[in-house]
This record gives sequence, structure tokens and C-alpha cells, in this order.
Amino acid sequence: MTYGSHSQPGLHYIWQGAGLVSILSASLGMAGFGNGSPLPESSIAQQAYLKASNPDPNDKFGSAIAIDGDTLVVGAQEKDSGSSRITGNQSNNSGNDIGTVYVFVRSGGIWTQQAYLKASNPDDLDTFGTSVAISGNTIVVGAQGEDSNASGVTGNQSNNSVAQAGAAYVLSETAPPGPNKPI
Repeated sequence: MTYGSHSQPGLHYIWQGAGLVSILSASLGMAGFGNGSPLPESSIAQQAYLKASNPDPNDKFGSAIAIDGDTLVVGAQEKDSGSSRITGNQSNNSGNDIGTVYVFVRSGGIWTQQAYLKASNPDDLDTFGTSVAISGNTIVVGAQGEDSNASGVTGNQSNNSVAQAGAAYVLSETAPPGPNKPI
């Protein structure tokens, strides 16, 4: 179980597994969390059940999650989509375990998908979305299978001569996420 803080009172738990993400809120806040005492069932309520907008077998949606305020980032490290960049063709399944990251935003208690993120250099077995992090308007995505021999920040992403070298992608938006706002 993974948890994150939220902009509204109470602790919010995010549970992931089997291609889904469930968001639970605990009305007791941090009381009892982490000290070995179970939270009373009556203090936990499911807030949302999220699925990818384009689910396919073995995508591993929910394999990595991160939350910051009302923005949730979800990795699907084995999504086969060969599209690149932001809001690419979600029905393109021309690859193998390339990976994808979904961004959800909560407004008025409703979670909606706001973005479909892809690596700038998608290749088979890159597993973009193996890990995710978010802080404000910046998202960091790990791709442990990325094969580029690049080093540092401005290396050649297209040279795939170092198997599973891995990479981290830093994505930043210019406006805060929200309903009908692109990321």
C-alpha cells in the first residue's frame, strides 16, 4: 500500500495492483498509521477506482504511482503503444513493453484523465513508467529498460547500444493541471 498527502483534510491511501488504482481516504488522518495499529474499517472509504483509458492485457497499469495534491501520476510500464510524446495515439500497440504514464486530476471529488505521456524516444522493452514522481508541475518518469548510450543531460537518445542502461525523463508543464487543461 502506498499513501500520499492531499490538499484536503484526512489521509489518502492509494492502493495499486492488477491493472487498477483505488484511492481510499481515512477520516482519522495519521492516527494509527505506521504504529502497527490497524485503522478501523469504518474510517476508510473508497474515493475512486481508476483504470487506463485504453486498457490492454499485461500493460501493468498501476505498477508505479505518485500523488501531489489533486494530481495523480500512474505508470503502465509494459504498455505496448509505439506513439511518442504527450497525448499520442493511444490505440497504437505497435511495440512491446514500451511503457506509458497517465496523469489524473481531481476536481470537485471527480478524478479524470488529463494526459497520456510517452517517452520522446520510445523503443521496445524501455518500460517507460517503471517509476514515477511528481512535485508541483514537474513529473519524473523512470525507464529502466531504455537502451541509449547517452550520458549526462544532452546525450544522443537514439543510439541504443547499451542494453537496459535506463533513463529518467523530466517533464514539466507551463500551467497547473486541471479540468480541460493539457499537461
